Amino acid sequence: MGTERNSLLCCERRKLAVHIQTSSERLTQLLIPLFSQNSSVTDKIEDTFEVVEIDRQVHIFHNKTCVARCAVDELVPTLKARITEQVVLKSSPDIALHAACLLSDGKGLLVSGRPGAGKTTLAVHLMEAGLEYAADDVVLIAPDGRATGVLFAPTLKSGAWAMIEKFRPDLGKSAVHSRLDGKRVRYLNLPSTIRNGGVPVGWIVFINRALNIPAKLAPLGQLETISRLIDGSYSPDGKLTQQGFCTIRRILADAKSFELQYSDAARARDAIVDLCYG
Repeated sequence: MGTERNSLLCCERRKLAVHIQTSSERLTQLLIPLFSQNSSVTDKIEDTFEVVEIDRQVHIFHNKTCVARCAVDELVPTLKARITEQVVLKSSPDIALHAACLLSDGKGLLVSGRPGAGKTTLAVHLMEAGLEYAADDVVLIAPDGRATGVLFAPTLKSGAWAMIEKFRPDLGKSAVHSRLDGKRVRYLNLPSTIRNGGVPVGWIVFINRALNIPAKLAPLGQLETISRLIDGSYSPDGKLTQQGFCTIRRILADAKSFELQYSDAARARDAIVDLCYG
């Protein structure tokens, strides 16, 4: 059986260079929107993923080993999860944080929150306000404290579609995918050029969405921020090393941290824009 050879993603800057092959053009077209258009081809391939459809079921092979089977509409979220898993496994000595990342005036803004808090929706609003997008889910923090987003297209759950389509009508034309947790998602098209590299962290915002409250930023102390960053960090062995702890302290030498309570994403965007632009 032949395969379509497509270098859909090469991500040396994320500690992983990946080559993805598919068994059909249809599968290729499903996967392309997940990745930025400026993903480059590299000769330093570390991992290969093969995506093969057999009897209406997709088989995902990682370095020749089958690691997942799923329906076609589950392919994109499943493959994204597998690649993210490999990024985290190979991120040492970096810290992997569960956060969105945007760039403003050469500095990174980290937006962290529990699953479902609205990180991606808020990140898209901030993109529309002029901030540069770098990640909506995982950010790598190097030992020197600089942040690099793990760059995938923003993943929007069905509850956010109507809100985002008001200023991004192209979202309605994108395919609907199913996650293994039953959530339906779409991927928002990214700009053709994205500047994504290590940047110093200027702001860390922990979001807390609730009903019927105004958008309000409250400064956080260093110990509280450290505790929240540790809670939101990934580690292959589940433990934060001494070096990782020093990295977190290094971030806080220059970054300002806040908790943002809000109910309306547009007003939360305005509060963060005011913060970034002073």
